Amino acid sequence: MKAEGASSYASLIGYGMFTAWFAGLMRVSAVNYHGVNVHVASYTIVGFIALFTALILPNLVNIAIGPLRPIARKVRTPIRQRGQSFAESACMGGATLVLSLQPLCPNSNVVMGAVVIGALGYFLAFTRWTRKFMEFHLEGIMFYGIGSYLVHNVLFTGFQLCPSSFEPLLLMGYALGSTCLLYLATSHRDPQGADECEPRPTLYNRENISSLWKIVLGIACYAFVLGMRSSLNMVRADAFIVVICQTISISINLFILFWIFTLGKTLNFPRTFQVFLILFASCFALFPFVGSPARSVLSSMVTVATSLVSMIIWLATVYVGRYSSVNPLTVICVTWCAYSLPRFLGLSLSTFLISEMDPGSGPAALSVALLYLSMLITVLLFASKPSGLPPLFGPIDSSLPESETNTWLTDRCQNIGAQYGLSEREMEIIAMLYKNRPYTYIADTLYISKNTVKTHVANIYTKTKVHNRSDLIKLFESDN
Repeated sequence: MKAEGASSYASLIGYGMFTAWFAGLMRVSAVNYHGVNVHVASYTIVGFIALFTALILPNLVNIAIGPLRPIARKVRTPIRQRGQSFAESACMGGATLVLSLQPLCPNSNVVMGAVVIGALGYFLAFTRWTRKFMEFHLEGIMFYGIGSYLVHNVLFTGFQLCPSSFEPLLLMGYALGSTCLLYLATSHRDPQGADECEPRPTLYNRENISSLWKIVLGIACYAFVLGMRSSLNMVRADAFIVVICQTISISINLFILFWIFTLGKTLNFPRTFQVFLILFASCFALFPFVGSPARSVLSSMVTVATSLVSMIIWLATVYVGRYSSVNPLTVICVTWCAYSLPRFLGLSLSTFLISEMDPGSGPAALSVALLYLSMLITVLLFASKPSGLPPLFGPIDSSLPESETNTWLTDRCQNIGAQYGLSEREMEIIAMLYKNRPYTYIADTLYISKNTVKTHVANIYTKTKVHNRSDLIKLFESDN
């Protein structure tokens, strides 16, 4: 895969740094601070912010600043981006300072205020990061998206291994660094990004996107199980176990990249979700039945499995937002609501159940129940793909109607290919060129970059001795 510029790699490194910041911030925060689970509270607040943004904020904006909209449009884009970056940096930096120095801030109101501010900063940055990745073609989404989680694994491992006295400084660096890279990524457009002048394939619209309800329900059920797991007392692992577990996570991500870009396979969303969910369930299901040494291993593996599942959910969000006619912000908000709000419900329910159960058998019974729920999600929700829709991460052209298939065109491509020595990939491209497909569409359909399409087209023109698309169409329609 060719390098596509500073913006793309700023996205890869910056988003990985951003997720490492949030994971580290939740790690240094007290699991239960004055009766409040900081981790779950942060996700819950983000969910309510997403709900507010999707349902209420647009109407308020229209009412409040509707008459001022022409003036707002005159504000230069760089100024708006600087303002957004400043707001994100202030929220993320402030939350980092307070939550990482909790012994100096015993006031629970201060801590919860920091949680709210941090959640707001996280949502603002997460939304911009996700919309940035929605500009990439399918190849870029998978390459830079999975690559960002590789960066996350490396940075989070470094955070876990550093002395506790350096944790606040490192987190502050992650927060400010990711904000700077976000500004760089959103201020420039690389060739890998979508050309807005060309239409992109639309796989999901307002009529058929509701068919993804199984996916949304699966995310909600997983989040519910994750929230119930939060009531179990997990153990912090030592450095050796951390390195081993994070190495496993890095290896899995590298294998996915190898699977896609070397072997040329597609990523099956239901099957991948199932595998990671089973890994997640298996780890915490054994937790109450083992001693302290084994618990630290399971705790680290739960963290790894949670990160992998989160990656798959986020990639699915980017994919649907990219190839949907629905507002991308709506897609992001729906996903967050499905991920965060059931998580809070799961925590509340498990806390109540444990308080009513026998202290000796309660955690074990809860673990068995969570294992059962996880298996139920796997079996019921992903037994079949949504009807009428192409699979997530699948070939783009799988959504085309049967009328697009033309036997004559296929035969003609084979004849021209044999006559001029074209490769299989080049024959796929000339068929789309004959249909007058733009380069962006071809790149998305064939899972390659736009620059790669241009290279293939140039080779096709050279081999067939034509100069442009019109000449190529004439060649198709000739009697040769």
